[in-house]
Amino acid sequence: ERADTRHDERESIDDVVDRIGAQWGDQPSRVDKRKAAARAVLEYAREHGDVSKQEALDELEPEYSVEGQNPQTWYRQNVRPVLRVACEYDSGTRSYHFALGDQNDDVEEGDYADV
Repeated sequence: ERADTRHDERESIDDVVDRIGAQWGDQPSRVDKRKAAARAVLEYAREHGDVSKQEALDELEPEYSVEGQNPQTWYRQNVRPVLRVACEYDSGTRSYHFALGDQNDDVEEGDYADV
């Protein structure tokens, strides 16, 4: 069954990771490692504005690898599901743009009304 791909603007990275991770049928220790990988890629996307598959594989997979998963499986099973929920895909740049509400927690609606 495919994960719900909609996100609530108030959802945090942890909310998305927990919601998607709850659907993973795996041993608890592996789920924890998979969630750590998913969380790391979303934090990377929030910090940099976006993330590509290659960036995730190059920058994050070595530190957040999961035993028994090659890099492509790691991306497909742990990273892509959360990117599809928390980000918007840009086919032009082949990257995911971070789209959760906690990207700009310091900005209140109306802050730019006078601009």
